[in-house]
Amino acid sequence: MQKATLTQKDIAVDILHSAFLPIKEDNLINEAVINDERRSERIRILMEFLVEDCLRSGEVLISDTNTACILTKFSDASRFDFWKLKWYLKIAFRCTGLKNAMIIMKRQSSLKKYHIKERYIHPVIMGAKSEVNGRGMGMRLIKQLIAHYSENTFPVIIETTTEANKRIYEHFGFRTFKTVQEEDFYIYFLRMN
Repeated sequence: MQKATLTQKDIAVDILHSAFLPIKEDNLINEAVINDERRSERIRILMEFLVEDCLRSGEVLISDTNTACILTKFSDASRFDFWKLKWYLKIAFRCTGLKNAMIIMKRQSSLKKYHIKERYIHPVIMGAKSEVNGRGMGMRLIKQLIAHYSENTFPVIIETTTEANKRIYEHFGFRTFKTVQEEDFYIYFLRMN
């Protein structure tokens, strides 16, 4: 995997858009984005924000074949500024709607309080282009994430809402340090390092 630069932003956005557009099952993206005839545009807007935010306060890792990527944030690098306010407004009005935007901000605040207090790395999202999905790409992305941060001294913190994903992360050496019930589902917090 290579660390992306601002000039590769569109590659990462295209990968994530391709990865999440075909998914119709319940997930955090589909829960957030308004599901109408403009769904594709709305998902692209959300992915543009996530990629730019991670370029500013973390890393965007792109596979050598430009078919998969991982977005990470560093816990001490994220700050609220005019740039972020502009994006939050754009997302609220063009992507999620105001009601969903408030729910998302509340959930993010709730999740953050369960993260550890020391400095950490947080994988935000990972995905692969739809044409390579289903070929073990998810497992390879987790291996590449681990390899990229194996020499790192800071913990890598990830959360998931599915028992299956929790087992996969544990298989690769993550350990669950907290389980929280939010409304009608569980959130598993896992740590590496």
